[in-house]
Amino acid sequence: MLTNHTTVDTPHGIIDIYWTEDDIIVTWRDNENSSPLEIEVGSKEIRRKRVERILGDYEFNPYDRNPTDVEIENLEADGLTREFFENKEILDEE
Repeated sequence: MLTNHTTVDTPHGIIDIYWTEDDIIVTWRDNENSSPLEIEVGSKEIRRKRVERILGDYEFNPYDRNPTDVEIENLEADGLTREFFENKEILDEE
């Protein structure tokens, strides 16, 4: 359950932000017809390249921060299971 909420009323629409320590949801609705804002973030490959460009060689284990069920589902769909990261850490130590 998202416990925190704030609303920002702008000349172009209303922005609602809901968050907890682990999750954040941002919605935007038009003042006139409450239509949602759609943002195109690109293909999976484009997003992956953006992340690689920003993080460089830095590697992290997303399971260290207790991801949500949706995040886990997305990670596992990419083959990035908890076991994948645990095995990677063992190999890095050797």
